[in-house]
Amino acid sequence: MKKLNIFLTTVFILFLILPIIDNIFKISPIKNLFEKRLPAEMPKNPKNFKEVKKYLSKFENFFNDNYGFRKSLVSVNSWIMDDIFNESPNDRALVGDCGG
Repeated sequence: MKKLNIFLTTVFILFLILPIIDNIFKISPIKNLFEKRLPAEMPKNPKNFKEVKKYLSKFENFFNDNYGFRKSLVSVNSWIMDDIFNESPNDRALVGDCGG
């Protein structure tokens, strides 16, 4: 039982640090997502206290776009929604047969 606990704890910790490892070493297998927008860029450091609130919001957008394994997770989500649940991952697209 102790070996199982050590194994599960190790796996859990690995899942927590994998995004950090991907941000450093870029090991994610998916490189492009074909999004119709540019990813958020790293914001410039705030020059005064008033700019801190805007900086935090911009940094959150940057972080959300550059989170480790984000592209892989989005692709897996699209695959699950399309192939398993037969739903489009995009609300504006319909899943169906071409009838051809």
